[in-house]
Amino acid sequence: MGNIKFLMLVFSLIPIVANGCWEEERSALLELQANIVSSNVDLLVDWAGYNANGFIDCCFWKKVKCNLATGRVIKLDLETDFGTGDGWRFNASLLLPFKSLQVLLLSYGNIIGWTKNEGFSKLRQLPNLKEVDLQYNPIHPKVLLSSLCSISSLEVLKLGVDVDTSFSIPTTYNTSMSKKCGGLTNLRQLKFRGYGINDINILCALEKLSLYDNNFNSTIFSSLKIFPSLKRLNLAANEINGNIEMNDIIALSNLKYLDLWNNNIESFVTTKGSKRMSSLRYLLLEVLIPTRAESYNP
Repeated sequence: MGNIKFLMLVFSLIPIVANGCWEEERSALLELQANIVSSNVDLLVDWAGYNANGFIDCCFWKKVKCNLATGRVIKLDLETDFGTGDGWRFNASLLLPFKSLQVLLLSYGNIIGWTKNEGFSKLRQLPNLKEVDLQYNPIHPKVLLSSLCSISSLEVLKLGVDVDTSFSIPTTYNTSMSKKCGGLTNLRQLKFRGYGINDINILCALEKLSLYDNNFNSTIFSSLKIFPSLKRLNLAANEINGNIEMNDIIALSNLKYLDLWNNNIESFVTTKGSKRMSSLRYLLLEVLIPTRAESYNP
């Protein structure tokens, strides 16, 4: 009897996934494209055209990736053509049908804000979401981060745009900050370029941190001691000048890869009794310097 029930369940699912993707997700993709186009922004793929021409398996549509075993969408690339459009107001509810979504790429999405009550915080309803890329959108990082803070599943977050804002990292832990942005405790990789955000000192699990092309000076190293799990650090193209005190770098005891390219460093200063930085494998100044014979893939 149990086997019969199981077979009935399997056969009941066949009409839903017979064409690859789930019908509800195919419909959601078409609705998502219509929403983006209504903002006078062009999505760099025509899902509606595929559908109209009878190509209805959305798992094989461009910029969509599915788990072929389940037919569920696991990755979406929503890069748009900026063109002359007014900008896209994000609507998180349009993404909620993608219950297995793991990677959401929104770089160059021309996102200028979101519909009321439809910000990124609503994406916490997607329990498998691990990576969000919001680079090069005309919206301030502080606004983005405050909306992303409650997505506890996030492991990779990418932000970045060329705007003139400041960046500061508090050097002491503040519990009020944890309450304000406590959902990113699983974040392993944070990347942003050309601008700054505040209150990242709660992200103690970070393993990869890219601060490329900001305005940091040599004091950044003392601030980074709050990230004991760091393995890869990119500080290229900042304003790190002169003599660098090694003790603050040595405090990053798990650091394996350090990129200091395009700064103006004169020397590294150690004090008597300083510990060796035994974890570091590669140091990038103007050329890549392997500090050990062991290979390391950054």
